[in-house]
Amino acid sequence: MKKDLPVDVSKWSIGDVKKFFESKPDCQPVLSLLEDQEIDGQALLLLSQDTMVKCLNIKLGPALKIMAHVDQLKQQQATHT
Repeated sequence: MKKDLPVDVSKWSIGDVKKFFESKPDCQPVLSLLEDQEIDGQALLLLSQDTMVKCLNIKLGPALKIMAHVDQLKQQQATHT
């Protein structure tokens, strides 16, 4: 996780989510979509693969990559609480 981002992902702003995914080359194609849909930290934690594919029209491959990063964030957050 980037050092300058809050530890509590649910408190991330839309800009924080963008900043996190900017450091993930495999997620670059969907950065603008996440920003356009105003995905903040709280929304990010609630996203599912199904929602990304069906509602946000993100292709399955990028959706799986995003979910892998989100799952990793959830695990890191669980260890900090």
